[in-house]
Amino acid sequence: MRYTGGWMLLALVPLAFACGACLMPRRPAVPEKVETVGPFEIVTRTRQSLSGWNEGPLRWTGHEDYAVRYRGAPFAFSGRAGLFRDTTARYEHFNAVITFETLEPAFIVNVGDPNNRSFFYLIREVDGAATATFLAETSGGVSADWIGAADSVKVRDVAVHRRHLGAGRLMLLGEYCVFDVQTLTAYALSRHPGASLNQFKPPIAVSPDRRSLVRFGYGPSPENAPLLVVFGFHADTSYALSIDQRRMRFNGWEEIDGAWLEHHFAWQPDAQGRDGLVPRPDAAPLPYRGRLTVDPADGYHEYRLERVQPEMRARFVAFLEDEFGAERLTSPNLPGADDLRIAGQLVHAYFYDGTLSVWMDRGTDARLVADIARRFDKTLRTGAYDALFAR
Repeated sequence: MRYTGGWMLLALVPLAFACGACLMPRRPAVPEKVETVGPFEIVTRTRQSLSGWNEGPLRWTGHEDYAVRYRGAPFAFSGRAGLFRDTTARYEHFNAVITFETLEPAFIVNVGDPNNRSFFYLIREVDGAATATFLAETSGGVSADWIGAADSVKVRDVAVHRRHLGAGRLMLLGEYCVFDVQTLTAYALSRHPGASLNQFKPPIAVSPDRRSLVRFGYGPSPENAPLLVVFGFHADTSYALSIDQRRMRFNGWEEIDGAWLEHHFAWQPDAQGRDGLVPRPDAAPLPYRGRLTVDPADGYHEYRLERVQPEMRARFVAFLEDEFGAERLTSPNLPGADDLRIAGQLVHAYFYDGTLSVWMDRGTDARLVADIARRFDKTLRTGAYDALFAR
């Protein structure tokens, strides 16, 4: 008898694929969403793709892209393309759409490669025809934020898809363009030599004459010292101001905001009447404070005191004993670590390389850490522990 197992195996392959297909989740139908903006319609289309091949059950996830109709007909335009912006492409679908309360019926789209180099265009009707006007290019993400507006965010979204912005006038498109919504003018910014901007940090402030904006960044390697870069966007000028992190007392870039800037710096007009940013020589040091972070996924809290001397470890444990009735437990077999029990809850403290961290195990109610942070920050404001911070 001749062996036919190989043929039997091949015959079973289609059946296996068919059974696998039966186990796949059904592709959900997502209807198009249509928004009317004057004579335009913005069409949101959701493409479904399977994910979870290596991490549990397969599932469909949605990815949006956008199309535009002008007076009922599909709208497309030819624009810049390529990593070196040396080619053109015809665009019918868009990575992102940004609309405004005060700019209708005009809006902004982003085209190109959103992960490398992409381009912003202003779409509007001019003399009875739909037009696309180039505004700016960007790389490594898509972002658009008001400068100095009340609805400014603390951390920039660098993967914008569909955004509707409220009232405002000046906005930062990508990293190096200021767009004036009132005059529809785009100002290109040149990179400041030796400075790397923090792309996640929104503009900190705009000058009183509304001709300059302030960004946060870092100097050249290896120091990567924090600094401010002031861009005069009308004349495409820039200058950097150094930041003394110890004297100006901040833990991370998230804490630098308009109030912090106003405390340490001032706007002064130059000989031509243009506002320039200068340090305040008489600025009193702000109180020290710790940094509290919360993981939104599971509520995990961690409170950190940074750039502190080793003595802070014993003083902080004594504070927990005095203020919270903390009980010291047998110390873990780890230099710099302390375990304490507060009201029946286990709290960990660890000092290493100038940083003291306080946390509780994941999966526990960690609101006690937030209370410790609040009360210790209140004590820090008295100056009682100033000598324990690095100079």
